Amino acid sequence: MKRVINLMKMVALSGVVVLGSCRAVKDGTGVERAEYGHEMSSPLEGFWKKTWIRKKGDSHKGSQPFVHYKYYGDKHMVSLSVWYVGTNDVDVDFEGRYFPFEYMSKKVIREGGENLKIKTRAEDMFELSWTGRSTAGETDYEEGWERYPMPSGLAAIHQGMRDAHEADGRYAGMWEVQGLRQPLTGELIPPKLKSYKWYGDGYFLGFTPDRTGEDRVHFKGHAGTFTSEGDSVIKERGGRNKVKWLSDDMFEMSWFNGRGVATEVWKRVENDDLEQQVLRVLKPMFLRVEGLSVADMYAADKVYEKADVPPQYPGGINALMEYMSSNIHYPAACVKEKVEGRVMVSFVVDKDGNVTRPKVVKSPDVRLSAEAVRVIMAMTKWKPARLDGKPVSMKVTAPIMFALKGKKK
Repeated sequence: MKRVINLMKMVALSGVVVLGSCRAVKDGTGVERAEYGHEMSSPLEGFWKKTWIRKKGDSHKGSQPFVHYKYYGDKHMVSLSVWYVGTNDVDVDFEGRYFPFEYMSKKVIREGGENLKIKTRAEDMFELSWTGRSTAGETDYEEGWERYPMPSGLAAIHQGMRDAHEADGRYAGMWEVQGLRQPLTGELIPPKLKSYKWYGDGYFLGFTPDRTGEDRVHFKGHAGTFTSEGDSVIKERGGRNKVKWLSDDMFEMSWFNGRGVATEVWKRVENDDLEQQVLRVLKPMFLRVEGLSVADMYAADKVYEKADVPPQYPGGINALMEYMSSNIHYPAACVKEKVEGRVMVSFVVDKDGNVTRPKVVKSPDVRLSAEAVRVIMAMTKWKPARLDGKPVSMKVTAPIMFALKGKKK
């Protein structure tokens, strides 16, 4: 069965970031390295988003089923893959790595001990070349990166952790999973890796760290909206979980996992060492939003419904339709279940051209919603709207049609 995705007609240059000064010097080995002024540690410092990837030699620029961000700091970096799982950009699953980073020259950077070739296209755009290795052999890849503001999903992660100890109610603080309870025997099976949660004011963070070296940490988790209904129900990202309190500092949480009812036991803990470990991994990124909430980020800029010139996708409507048809991945489960229909998504193209604040207005299925949000968030920068000759932020609504060609009526 052939799968067809149509983007119905919708409207729409990169913002420029000024970097610190830099000069090239040679070390004792004769290798040219970069030396920077005090404004920035390297020209890459800050957030970046991958906008395309391809095998070397291919002309087609594709995407992955997640949005890939990187944060380059002084001597370390975070590589963060984010899966948008709901109808907004704060309900996310994520997986990442924290490891050493070095900006060696204008042509080479070192990530976790591996040298990557870099080609700068503009002050806010670069390309990386690297070699992937597997049992099948080696494959050379190229990928494009674009400077990007703080992802709002990461702001939600930060807010969930930051507010946890300030939150009121029984869920305040840090929690550690004790295990998964067997439904028939009641036996508590301990986890292979410890997982932790922080419940904050409206947001939560679930985090599983795995230290793989002195300065290397692999981590995964999930975050998003959080509410509670008294002492008996927790809603994480809209999902309803039943709660049974075993003591003031321990509760069971049960939910349906598709095969049956699963039950986890969580215990309130005091673990300053772990929190410091998490902060060590994520704080370089959090510094960009310290003191900000997700609402603060959204309220920072006025959003217009109309403008003299609407926002435009680079290359126009035909290029946008080509991007959509080439990059949307029809969820396999929806193909199997023959789920199709129109997803209405609104989002904001801010005054710098960044695509932000996606929100699903109408959708036949949450899985189609999540894919629509992902492909919207993975887009390159647009040319922003203009009002009275100045760039402004403007809301755009896009109908995205998921259709199964050849489906019998």
